[in-house]
Amino acid sequence: MTSNFRVDIFISVSRALIGEVFPSLVAVCAFITGPDAFSLHFFIDREADDDLEDAISCIETEVIADFARQIDVNVEIRTAERPQLPEKDAFWIFHRKLE
Repeated sequence: MTSNFRVDIFISVSRALIGEVFPSLVAVCAFITGPDAFSLHFFIDREADDDLEDAISCIETEVIADFARQIDVNVEIRTAERPQLPEKDAFWIFHRKLE
């Protein structure tokens, strides 16, 4: 189930990011924490303000709406211009090209 869940997460977040990627967004990764639970880490290049938190909340809402079952999503916003995966089994969904 985990591999299908991973694919479902990847597709859902990728779709939710369409038209929602804002200039401060550096990367997004996910980490499965249970059979119906995962964390999303949003890496931004500056401190989060209300507008950024609202934009991320909209993405989170779209992701939750994609699942037919009850899921638990934990969202973390981190400031990092050169992010690294926070967990060994985490996976990238979006990563802006760094110069």
